[in-house]
Amino acid sequence: MAKRGSAAHADNIVRLYDERKFRRVTLTEVPLLASVPAGNTAMMFYPEHVDRYVTVDNIKDPSAFALQVKGNSMAPKIENADIVVVSPQQDVRNGDICVIRVNDEDVLKKVKFEGDGVHLIPLNPTFKTVVVNKRDVMFVWKVVKVIKNI
Repeated sequence: MAKRGSAAHADNIVRLYDERKFRRVTLTEVPLLASVPAGNTAMMFYPEHVDRYVTVDNIKDPSAFALQVKGNSMAPKIENADIVVVSPQQDVRNGDICVIRVNDEDVLKKVKFEGDGVHLIPLNPTFKTVVVNKRDVMFVWKVVKVIKNI
């Protein structure tokens, strides 16, 4: 009978996973600043200080932040009370889901740029696409992660 710590005992150990198959990820805390409407545009609240942070993986943008979703125009992919992580430094392309500021109001939508217009496209078919003029858009920030509210 083998003693604990002996080579014979080590042969009886069954590994639950192969450590070589996992990759290291960098965890980052990003501030949860406010909420963003997923429906009609509305004013976004700007807090003077941050009370809460969320931990996410593989975010390389030091200016990234999180927002809590209010509304269901992006359901089922993004639903009310989910948290979206936004990266202001990421390039935005047609089809990206973004936080858009139009005439000092914010909204969460899929975007499509066409001529002088920006299509704000909901994923929920009960909501309508809205087209706004590019000159009325103050910023478009790409959503890079969704944290589901369970």
